[in-house]
Amino acid sequence: MGLDFTKANSLLSKPGLLIIGAGGKEPSANALEAYAKNGGRVLLLGAVANTAGFTLAPKKLGGASASPPWPEAVGLSPSDLRLRSEIEIPLLAPEPNNVAANGLLGRKPVGRGVILAFPLTPDLLPANELGDDPARYYRW
Repeated sequence: MGLDFTKANSLLSKPGLLIIGAGGKEPSANALEAYAKNGGRVLLLGAVANTAGFTLAPKKLGGASASPPWPEAVGLSPSDLRLRSEIEIPLLAPEPNNVAANGLLGRKPVGRGVILAFPLTPDLLPANELGDDPARYYRW
């Protein structure tokens, strides 16, 4: 299983899937919304979620008990959203957007598309400080 991708320096002209993480050029909120409005799907990873108006706030998290009933979350199970360790990390605050899974997932429908946010990135896991905790095995 793999993923064909192209690294881009600007938004795609045709609607498709756009994944933006740290280290990339962050488009403006208006540009992201225009892209989604025309049918584009955007996934924002880590603190880049702030770009689309999601708010991050520190919160203790061990995981989520259920995946949201969103079309984009079909196939996610509680085990996909569980950390097996309680840590404090920046998660999505409930307002102003639709947030689920205890702040792990955010959704902002725009026109024919959607902007999704996932604030957890491997560098936020304190893997070296957890001793024998299973979360230390989850880094990439």
